[in-house]
Amino acid sequence: EQPASTLAHHLAKLTQTGLVTQQRQGREVICTANYACMNELLVFLTDQCCSGVEIQQVDDVA
Repeated sequence: EQPASTLAHHLAKLTQTGLVTQQRQGREVICTANYACMNELLVFLTDQCCSGVEIQQVDDVA
């Protein structure tokens, strides 16, 4: 289990990059993944890091 301060630090960075949005509901903060932004990041990383690499389909991930 991660300390709350570590979790808050990581969530802040994800929010700054737009990968996560936060919404306050009373005393709680609801964090939601920004899937459109995540998909854009995956496309970028795949294009930049995996060009020329054959990607194999994984049928069952444990």
